Amino acid sequence: MSEKYHYEPGAIHNDHHQEINIGSVSEKALGDIIKNFFKDGVENAEFEEVDNVKANEPETSIEVTSSTEERVKRCVATLKEEKQLKHKYDYTWVMETMNQSKDTPTFNTPGSFIEYLANLGFDGLPSEDSIGKKLNVCTGTFPDWEFTDCDTTEANRRINIGKRFLSIYRSR
Repeated sequence: MSEKYHYEPGAIHNDHHQEINIGSVSEKALGDIIKNFFKDGVENAEFEEVDNVKANEPETSIEVTSSTEERVKRCVATLKEEKQLKHKYDYTWVMETMNQSKDTPTFNTPGSFIEYLANLGFDGLPSEDSIGKKLNVCTGTFPDWEFTDCDTTEANRRINIGKRFLSIYRSR
């Protein structure tokens, strides 16, 4: 027993511990859950109970409504129209922005993201490998991403894709 704790003879010490049960979440979401779990005042935090994820459910983290789909479709179409998506791998920054935002669908794999966009009617999409490789060079939390494969100008361009996506998505 540590010297800084003193118990009177006969005292009972109950080691209180907390437990959480989470389903399939992204690395970013898990980090946020853990931070919120251990911060002071957590007993006052709002939460939402969710059912266990079934194997045959879609790989998106929130229920996707047609309104959500329309908004995502408008965002991607606008980014393409504005020539923000210069390279196929630029879809990586859209996916990562969505995965790190609370109000957008999130994706467990590059394949589920590509399938989602294809179902929205987009073609000429990148490969899973293309997105996967670029995910590996991006660290940090949006918009404070850091990249191991480019200079500051290119890093800012990538971050601006995410900022533009959210700006369009959140405008009604």
